Amino acid sequence: MASYSYDAGKREMITYDTEQVVAWKVRWLNHMGLGGAMFWELSGDKGTPREGMEPGHGKVEQPGGSLVAVARHELGSLDMTPNNLIYKGSCFDNLRNGL
Repeated sequence: MASYSYDAGKREMITYDTEQVVAWKVRWLNHMGLGGAMFWELSGDKGTPREGMEPGHGKVEQPGGSLVAVARHELGSLDMTPNNLIYKGSCFDNLRNGL
């Protein structure tokens, strides 16, 4: 299930979810006994700071709640299992430190 908007003039497609769609998706994940949810990109999630986000049409804060919060609520709990992957040579502190 996916929602999208396509501007043929710009040849630009944007996909998005709503709070209701995220709830449906996570209920399906739970029904199927899958391990959890994943978000590709979160810079526009509601309820999170938006400093540094470029201005422009469509970038104005919109009403609504955080999609991550909806997913977390539907999942019931967050898996706090430690990361078992090791990237000691990574240039990113969080990966190098196993976070």
